[in-house]
Amino acid sequence: MSHNPLIRRSLTRRSGLIKAVVAASVSALVLTACSSSDDSSASAAGSDPVSGGTMTVGVGNAIACIDPFTGFAPDGLAVTRTAVDSLVAQVPETGEIKPWLAESWTVNDDATRYEFTLKDGVTFSDGTPFDASVVKANIDYIKGLGAKASRPGYLAAYVSTEVVDPTTVAITFSAPSANFLAGLSLINYGMLSPASLDAGTEERCLGKFVGTGPFTVTDFVANQKIDVAKREGYTSAPGTATHDGDAYLDAITFTMMPEASVRNGALQSGQADMITGVSPQTISAVESSGATVEDAVVPGLPMNLMVRVTSDVTGDQLVRQALQVGIDRKTLVDTAVGAPFVPATSVVSSSTPGYSDNSDSLTFDADQANSLLDDAGWVMNSEGVREKGGKPLEMTLLYFTGLYSFTEAAVQLVQQQLGELGVAVKLVGGDVASTNAKKDAREYELYMTNITDNDQDVLNTYLNFYNPDAKAQFAANGLGDLLAQQRGIVDVDERNQLVAEAQTQTIDEGWMIPLFDYRQIVAHDKNLQGTSFDSLARPYLYDSWLAK
Repeated sequence: MSHNPLIRRSLTRRSGLIKAVVAASVSALVLTACSSSDDSSASAAGSDPVSGGTMTVGVGNAIACIDPFTGFAPDGLAVTRTAVDSLVAQVPETGEIKPWLAESWTVNDDATRYEFTLKDGVTFSDGTPFDASVVKANIDYIKGLGAKASRPGYLAAYVSTEVVDPTTVAITFSAPSANFLAGLSLINYGMLSPASLDAGTEERCLGKFVGTGPFTVTDFVANQKIDVAKREGYTSAPGTATHDGDAYLDAITFTMMPEASVRNGALQSGQADMITGVSPQTISAVESSGATVEDAVVPGLPMNLMVRVTSDVTGDQLVRQALQVGIDRKTLVDTAVGAPFVPATSVVSSSTPGYSDNSDSLTFDADQANSLLDDAGWVMNSEGVREKGGKPLEMTLLYFTGLYSFTEAAVQLVQQQLGELGVAVKLVGGDVASTNAKKDAREYELYMTNITDNDQDVLNTYLNFYNPDAKAQFAANGLGDLLAQQRGIVDVDERNQLVAEAQTQTIDEGWMIPLFDYRQIVAHDKNLQGTSFDSLARPYLYDSWLAK
């Protein structure tokens, strides 16, 4: 960790030690700050929070929609979070669920019934009371959106919501749903006023909604900027916050700056107090300007190669196992991606609840990879490409262009490493729509992707919805039953044991080739204090304040 006197850099660390088979209750990101010895920075960091000022955030992506129910853009949902609260909150460091709009709750033995006691006296920013009937209206509305909802999976077995009394609500499911509490903590299950539900998706996309949060959206210009202003009299801070009451900042302006050089320049010139989407390659330059860099491991699935198991080539488990040990993840990160990214050590990222360390099974071993391909009947020809029955060992790798700074270099190095094993990899990049169309048409063997999620159930989501071609195989091998079983277990340790088994089996079968944990990297002026990440590694700004 750097101790340059002009900077204070925070890095994520996996909390605790993960035992061999059973994961600890959760391992997640911890932001460990190194204090600067610069007098002004040290003074700012050590002083008490002050109120006032407008913060400017330079975001790395254009934002066209901030509807909490249907929005997908991470930066956009970070904006939405300033105005919209959820029933519960999740602690990033532990995965523990804390009160928010709900002050307490009970869950039955098989996780099919949740009863919440709501905070009394909470209102929306327009004065509308928040009560059990509002919770029912929101949950029913999200369920009614079906596939249009950003995260419909949490309500897959939803039956109904019962208003027991004004401050008590009971939600029931037809099948065990132990992932529901984690889902409720997400902005996609935030609570909106009844009028906001009536407004419809298009209006909400433009910020025309009312929440109970500490800010209100005051201006929205799609793909340009969004303004939020402090709400006076805020009383419903989450249990994860460091203070209660009104936000410290008077206002926040989110300005879209897709070009990294523009964002970096805005931070260095003082036009922005924070920027998102900092690339590993520009960290040194950002730090050298005196800014603070913070990063967090994004929970869910690491950046990985999804494998199409119905292909004639990758349908062979021996071939998939060869891919698993035939990629040198350390070289991939060191050469193509850069610090603070680290190689994946499981099929879920290290900040995901239930993570289990499987690094021993992901160690690079070219000899073993070649032996597995030999056993699968693929013989190296004079041109350095393996063949079987006169057919070359060829694979198409789909990937998104333009989303990440490291993508091109990463896929090219994967192509090179697999080429050394005699695997001819064809790289096919494109935008999200065209790439997903090729995926849906099964025009691939490998597909580079990641999934952001804050619950152990992410593997179930991946193997059921993102990689449906694997369903028959993992059902036959018992993984389907294993993943279904963990959904019905309320005890965290017991649930994590099953999730650990699922991770091991997914690696052994080669249904996913994990590459590296994806990280959110932000940078901010040394005078901006109180910054943190939420459970999805997005900036959380309620506790933020300006020392200048």
